[in-house]
This record gives sequence, C-alpha cells and structure tokens, in this order.
Amino acid sequence: MPLDFYVAHSRIQDSLGDPVHALFAHPCGPATPAPGQRVHSDDPDAGQGSYGVLLWTDEGVFKLVGVQSRWRRKGVATSLWSQARELSGLPLDTAPARTALGEAWFQSLDIDAPLEVLSVPMTSREEMIGATARQLVLDDVDATAQRIIELLDKGPDVLPYIRALCAPTHQDAAEQMLALRAERS
Repeated sequence: MPLDFYVAHSRIQDSLGDPVHALFAHPCGPATPAPGQRVHSDDPDAGQGSYGVLLWTDEGVFKLVGVQSRWRRKGVATSLWSQARELSGLPLDTAPARTALGEAWFQSLDIDAPLEVLSVPMTSREEMIGATARQLVLDDVDATAQRIIELLDKGPDVLPYIRALCAPTHQDAAEQMLALRAERS
C-alpha cells in the first residue's frame, strides 16, 4: 500500500562535507503539506522523522538513497527519485557506489549503470524493528549477486563475498564475512 507523504527539498552537506541536494519524504498529517507536495526547507533538521532520503550532486550523481526499513517497498525511493529528476532536470542514473539493495532498485528502474564499489548494507539490526522479511532482503539474492559480479568484472570466486554483502543488515554481512575468512584460513 503506497504511503501518503510530502517531500522537503534542502541543500545540505553530505558526510564528507560536500554540498548536495536532499529530498526527504515526510508523513502527511493535518498540519503538513498535502500528499505529493514538494516544499523547500532551509532547516538543518529537515530530515528528522522522515520515511526516507535521497541525496544527489549538482552533476546528477547519487550519493545516497535510503528508506527506513518498515517503509520500504511502498514507493518512497522511487517517488523521491522521480521528484529529484523533475527538480534537477537530470537523469540521476549514476551511482558508482551502492549496496546490493541499491543495485536491485536500479534494476527495477531499468538503470544500467557502472558499479565501482559494492557497499555493505546500511541497515542495522535495531532498524529492522517493525519491518517484514520482504522489506529487508533481496527478492533474488543469486541473480543480484551474479549481476554485481558482472558489473564489477569479477570471477565466480567472489560470489560468497558478494552474497555476504547481500545480507539484510551490516551486522549480518560482517558475521558472514568473518565466517568466510575463518573458513579460508
């Protein structure tokens, strides 16, 4: 079931201090803008209480897209992406570093973009509270892992490591990596 939310656009600094555009999806209520409405915010806390966020550079490179676990698969990321494309006038089809979930999302948007770095999952176990299993894991881990291997131009020997990075949380990925390293020693 789609969520009703409005979007706040802001200019912020990313974790490296670089300026980026940010769109935050906020729940609608009696005292908020209407569902689907986009507002501008100079408030440094514009992201507080949001369902999700999308960050991009002036050049159209994705820096981050993230949706709180319990709000995933309800159209939040895709809606943010569509609004960001409209706002920026850019295709927003470049993200050199992404997670396995990010790659699966790109595939759902029919974006065939190069991948330079596969990032660990961003979700923590604490953030999983209230989410269903379908909201936390890939529909087809093997297909996504194979796609990532092709994008990174790696051999099948890295498949166990790629599969570990398809885990639902960063803690699960770390545990799987430790087990793989212990197995290889």
